[in-house]
Amino acid sequence: MVNGKYQGVITIGCPDASVIEDALAPDNLRNMTMRSTGASLVVEMSAPRLGTLISTVDDLLMNVKIACELAATVQAPVAADCSQSKGASNNNIN
Repeated sequence: MVNGKYQGVITIGCPDASVIEDALAPDNLRNMTMRSTGASLVVEMSAPRLGTLISTVDDLLMNVKIACELAATVQAPVAADCSQSKGASNNNIN
């Protein structure tokens, strides 16, 4: 990790930690490392100024919140759809 004057580690409990890590990876900065370990997402970051670190943490937490909500939304209908469509197809094309 790039050394900065200010550093932090955030651990976020999340059942879909690896999915969230993959979703957020494109936005990772050079001063940030992210890894999933089981049901946790661990993010390490550093910045030369405290305000920069706070802004980075704020952006990260908002993105994690959105990614977690999307993951939950996508998985619920998929699970329900899989349990209802065992062999029968209800495709109506007009």
